[in-house]
Amino acid sequence: MEVPHRLAVAGTVRVLRPWQTAYERLTHWSSDGTWAKLLAWAQADADAAGELDWLVAADSTLVRVHQHGAAAWRLGGNAATARG
Repeated sequence: MEVPHRLAVAGTVRVLRPWQTAYERLTHWSSDGTWAKLLAWAQADADAAGELDWLVAADSTLVRVHQHGAAAWRLGGNAATARG
């Protein structure tokens, strides 16, 4: 038997509060170190179980472009060398 989505969601959500409530809680938890503690706990737990890989993987979505690198595509290569 398939349950309609609206019924599944309605059964789990009790009270919808203003978005500001979530913002204030998340901001408070960030400033008081709650998120850092949760991350440290999760990392320690995963590391103890041997499930944590400490290898860092960075790709172009994580690395910022240098301020002069933004014009490289217009100038046909490295912006610094194209200007001379």
